[in-house]
Amino acid sequence: MKISKIVKKLSLLALALPVFALAQPCHSTDKKVQASNYNVNPGCVGSPTGADFCKSAAKGAKLKGCYPIFNSSSKVRLYFVYSPSYKKGVINQCVTNNSQFSKSDTPTDVEVANISTDAIIYNGEIKNNVGLKCDETQCKAWQ
Repeated sequence: MKISKIVKKLSLLALALPVFALAQPCHSTDKKVQASNYNVNPGCVGSPTGADFCKSAAKGAKLKGCYPIFNSSSKVRLYFVYSPSYKKGVINQCVTNNSQFSKSDTPTDVEVANISTDAIIYNGEIKNNVGLKCDETQCKAWQ
């Protein structure tokens, strides 16, 4: 009797094996991707000037003051503080800060720091409709 039980179990196993075989894929759908030598982000491209940025960011609105800061670095984030309003924030890589629109066209001061090194890279005046273009180490008028 023990042999008949073993035969029955083996026959059930034999019936179950084709089900498992059908569940396996008959071919692979993995696609191989070949490595390339080109850089996906060759550099940051922003508006040519601060005035161009202000014109496109305003979208037809009549703004008196526009004080943009463009982070032209693809490596670091920048931190800024406008004064005397003390409006502050972070500018990610390859991004222009457009949060400083104003009803006043008076030049204002700004301090910009490199978050990675904690170094202040600019402390001075930012001009209306000119703004600043910054990288990891410095900021210049965005003209």
